[in-house]
Amino acid sequence: MKFKTMVPAIAFLCACAVQAAETLLDVDFSTASKHVAGSRVGFFQGVLPDGVGDGFSSWSEGRCTTSLQEEGGVKFLRFTSDVTKGIVQFSVRCPKITLPGFFRLTVKGRVRGDALGIKLRLNPAPYTSFSQHHFKASDWAEQTYLLSIDKKAEKNVGLYLFPVDGETDLQRIVLEKIDRSDVVRSISRPPSTQRVFVSRRFLLGLPNGWNDACDTTSATVTTVPDPGASTPVLRLSSESDKQLTVWGEPFQTSDPYAPHVVSLRCRGTGAWSAQIVTDKKWVIKTETLKPDVAWRTVVFPFRPNDLAHAFAVRFNGSGELFIDDLRVGIGTETPPRPFVASCALAPVGGEIAGITHIWFTDESPRIAWAVADAPAGAVLKLSFADIYGHTAPLADIPLKGSAYEKGEFDPSKAVAGRTGQFRVTAEIVSGDVCVSAPDEFVFTRIARPLGWGRDMPDSPFGVHMEPRPGTIAAMKACGINWTRFHDAATFCTGWWALEEEKGKWTFHDADIARFRAGHIKIFAQLGTAPAWATHYGDLGCKNMGYFEKYLRPVDTNDWLNYVTTVARRYRGVIDEYFVWNEPWGSWWKSAADIKYYDKDHAAQDFGAFQALTYKAVKAVDPKIVVSGFNTYASKGGATWSEGVAEGGGWETCDVVDYHVYTPNLRARRGDIDYASLAFRPILAAHPGLDGKKIYMSEGQGTSTGSNPDSGHMSGLYDRIIPWKAETPVEMAWRADATCRYTLSMLAAGDARIFLYTTHGYQGLVSPPSYTVLVGADGYPIPALAAYAFFTRALEGRAFAGKADSGASGCVYTFHGRDALPRVRLYTDLTADEADALNVRTPLRDLYGNPYDRSTWFIGSLLYAFEH
Repeated sequence: MKFKTMVPAIAFLCACAVQAAETLLDVDFSTASKHVAGSRVGFFQGVLPDGVGDGFSSWSEGRCTTSLQEEGGVKFLRFTSDVTKGIVQFSVRCPKITLPGFFRLTVKGRVRGDALGIKLRLNPAPYTSFSQHHFKASDWAEQTYLLSIDKKAEKNVGLYLFPVDGETDLQRIVLEKIDRSDVVRSISRPPSTQRVFVSRRFLLGLPNGWNDACDTTSATVTTVPDPGASTPVLRLSSESDKQLTVWGEPFQTSDPYAPHVVSLRCRGTGAWSAQIVTDKKWVIKTETLKPDVAWRTVVFPFRPNDLAHAFAVRFNGSGELFIDDLRVGIGTETPPRPFVASCALAPVGGEIAGITHIWFTDESPRIAWAVADAPAGAVLKLSFADIYGHTAPLADIPLKGSAYEKGEFDPSKAVAGRTGQFRVTAEIVSGDVCVSAPDEFVFTRIARPLGWGRDMPDSPFGVHMEPRPGTIAAMKACGINWTRFHDAATFCTGWWALEEEKGKWTFHDADIARFRAGHIKIFAQLGTAPAWATHYGDLGCKNMGYFEKYLRPVDTNDWLNYVTTVARRYRGVIDEYFVWNEPWGSWWKSAADIKYYDKDHAAQDFGAFQALTYKAVKAVDPKIVVSGFNTYASKGGATWSEGVAEGGGWETCDVVDYHVYTPNLRARRGDIDYASLAFRPILAAHPGLDGKKIYMSEGQGTSTGSNPDSGHMSGLYDRIIPWKAETPVEMAWRADATCRYTLSMLAAGDARIFLYTTHGYQGLVSPPSYTVLVGADGYPIPALAAYAFFTRALEGRAFAGKADSGASGCVYTFHGRDALPRVRLYTDLTADEADALNVRTPLRDLYGNPYDRSTWFIGSLLYAFEH
């Protein structure tokens, strides 16, 4: 099977009939006749249609040519692009577009390479993006995206095209203004006969499709028996000074305009609320619960938003809250009683399965089941699915028909020794009629990592994560041995969180200890500043928001006192630090307080700032590693690096680090060394960086920024989500791209790679932001299974070389240490090439299973272990 287009979550393919619309833009690329050439920084040469312009060669090092082509009587324009050194971008002149509004974007073409990026953007700078989409079709296709843009814009809005590596063939792009009703009609909804959308009992713990917040550490979410309920009830417990947030499963309504109602039973202490939230993170209803010692029924109405693709009930609060019998239905009355039949699945045993849904290959993946109020003679019908899209029935479980019954089963036979991800679906069937909503349990099966139960200080694999027990365990299980404190866990060492008032310190020792107990090494930030130490007051700031934390310290002595305090307190616990985050951007150079400083010398100032920090840390312990520069991979990053060096930054760091995000598939022929872009002037003066190690300290290889159109990331879920499930090909694309991103960095000589991030999710209802390895509910997605195999294959091995393989592929060789066999990783092979190679050397696929042409995702990673 081949990679095909990734269907976005919000900008989705339209299945409805075309409505009358106002055409704003209609570009026929087969009429291209305007000859254009540009080569000031990058390179462009070719023909373009009227209204389409070269928007990159004057400032980006990307390269592109265009040419008119014809196949079977069909004319089109071919873009041949090379984005290894910089992006390729074309502007499409638009008429004045009034926002907010609703639009339909239709693209006809094909892509023989990575996806074509398409963006509606506000001009001029700072270039606010209103929508972002990705067109990928290996054969000719017409795809339509519906856009609902709720932002206002008074300036000109433009359409931009971003061809990436390979060939992009375009025939036509049409942009139309449509009615709100067109968008509403296109949203998938349950049949009008369905009146109840959630009927939730809590039989086996936090239900599948539910999750707690990414920063949940000391709070607990469990189920417990209760004398006031016939089945177990959900218990949420949080310390009085800490908020706990729990998201329910996503659902969709059958009528977007009718009144709806939520009902639940609750009791408890503290302050709690229930909210109705949408996939776009809108809160459309908040209800204060006011729990008491005795059970009480809470009923509250809400009206759906007609543009929402999904809804969820979210609980927030502190104290102790018990919940039972949650229902959401249409109308104004409490959804009907008595109880309907319900079923649940959950993990049993395993070292970490309860908090991660991960079993190691030396464990038995036992699954608990429970049912409530099933009719006599009914059965629990089970089915099984794997990561390749294969499905099969499991044995039915006969039910007694009691109010509550439970048991266990072992799906090992269906797993058949394979690694990856799997799904078990359950529903209660009486006769031939399904009498319950389905439940789905998705689990991961991987080999134990080499570093399980111990520190791996020399490991190259890192990620950003919160000190959440489940996240720590899942990341360690997939071979992650380092974490970086930025955004996720910044509060652990960030000055703004530690000394909110001068001289009054609040330390987060328990959170740091949680990482270390899980054998996760820490690359900690020395950064941020409390309001009292900056120009916060001078600027008239009223809220300590995200960027306000990164205003520069005014008094160097206060800053150095903080640095010394942190380094001393965590001596022997935290061995490595970096100074500030992305000082080349809004965190320093372009921050709100720049008017108090010399912007033209921001890099030099940072170099001096880094030097002072370095000396203060070394005064505490010379063995502590301090990273410098924190630059980025582009021409601008090289300029920043040069300035930091001029300010004294080169001599005052032990390692150097940089950032790079890319949506382009890596580990290919012609890959550029991103670090060489970031440190070009430094390398000229210090070949090989005088032996200093390089860290890629923040980035990812599936990045479309915080744009939710990149995919819902719901993984193997199928029946409990109200949107179209992801295909095995879509999931494999994300997994392959993540592994290949890190592979390219290792081949370039980077000593450590910190993926960003595992904390960008909220609830399953909403597409996450920047997230890798875990999905919208914080549990592993197939990419984690692939990355676990990848890290285990390369941990303890050294890169030995890269060579061409086949017509367009590559082979990367890593030599083993400590008697480990040599491993070769192949990318971009054809099926015939993979077949021939497998005859000579047995191959393993992306997820670590034996190569099988019928299930292999063509072009994705293949492994050969050579003893």
